Amino acid sequence: MRRFPLHKVPNIVPLAGILLSLLFSALSWGIGATNAIESVIFGLIGTVLSVQFEILVRQEQHHEFAELLGSDRWLREPIKSIVTDGATIATEFSDTAIEDEARRLLQHFCVDFGALRLGRLRRGQEDLQYLIQHTRDAKAEILAVTNVGQGTGNPRWWREGQGWTYLRENIAAAQRGISINRILIYSKDQEEDAHDLASEHHTAGVHVKLALREKLPPEQRINFAVWDARVSCELQMNADGNPIAFIYCVGAADIRRLIEIHRTLWISSTDYIS
Repeated sequence: MRRFPLHKVPNIVPLAGILLSLLFSALSWGIGATNAIESVIFGLIGTVLSVQFEILVRQEQHHEFAELLGSDRWLREPIKSIVTDGATIATEFSDTAIEDEARRLLQHFCVDFGALRLGRLRRGQEDLQYLIQHTRDAKAEILAVTNVGQGTGNPRWWREGQGWTYLRENIAAAQRGISINRILIYSKDQEEDAHDLASEHHTAGVHVKLALREKLPPEQRINFAVWDARVSCELQMNADGNPIAFIYCVGAADIRRLIEIHRTLWISSTDYIS
């Protein structure tokens, strides 16, 4: 039988146990079921049991935390350092800008760390390390959607710096036999850039299709890539449509969503003809 975790019991339970013990003790004496000494003894026994239960709960909480830390060695020293430094800051720099900054940094750290728990990793829009690495490590298939415009949607981006490095990895992947299916989304006034980009990728060995942005629902107008259905990258944009970050995901739900978007777009898009 599975043991019920005591630390999940509400904190009010021990207090309720003490109050009920005192209540039953008083009632038993009041109705004459016990004498005064026996009722006091029963009340004390109930109170002791409730306090003992509370001690067991606290011990289990401590034990569970110790087990979590012991499961992965790389967690111990950083957490110990955070707790030690945090306690010092809270004591020596209470109600100062130092404490405010420590609290802010810790809150941001928890948010970023929580995203990792969901299988998501955020990198700045200038950091193409994983974009290039996953393309280099691809085994069978790369699915991609690129919106013509700023950043990765600008033909010039693909011809310079890291963009050119990424294009070279696409070329190398295609030469290894990796199937690369890229959809270019564009508006009417971007048609020339879209065809320039399509021509360059087609020459590189990429299967290219074109889709008119105005005909697509908002949830499909995104930039992303999926490698071998095991990892994805979605480009995060600001309100002006400028790229600000890459969001890498290994979670099944995120990958499945992007694959479905690509499948739907691929069916409705137009083949590029050189």
